[in-house]
Amino acid sequence: MKTILFLLVIGISFLAVSKEVKKLHYNYNDKVTIWISNEECPLPLSKKQFPWKVEAIRSDGDIMIGCFNGENNTVTIQWNGGDKSMFPADYFLYNTSSEALPKNNL
Repeated sequence: MKTILFLLVIGISFLAVSKEVKKLHYNYNDKVTIWISNEECPLPLSKKQFPWKVEAIRSDGDIMIGCFNGENNTVTIQWNGGDKSMFPADYFLYNTSSEALPKNNL
């Protein structure tokens, strides 16, 4: 498990210097998909604690924005409304359809 977290953190860190936006997703349920990316957190949160952007997109098109970090094999998400979610990092790593996407395009 430490290897998975290490690979996730190294991968996101490497992607941060890349100009290409990279995203990984987790299908939370049949109506919501959570996307984590190498984009900088756009919210006024502690960027040291939650440096990367996350979006939860519902099937009706509604989008909730937050920021995340990866520690101890866990992706911790701080949502804009104040809620916090935690998921195992491998939920995002084992999606075969995760891909690089153009900026501002989900």
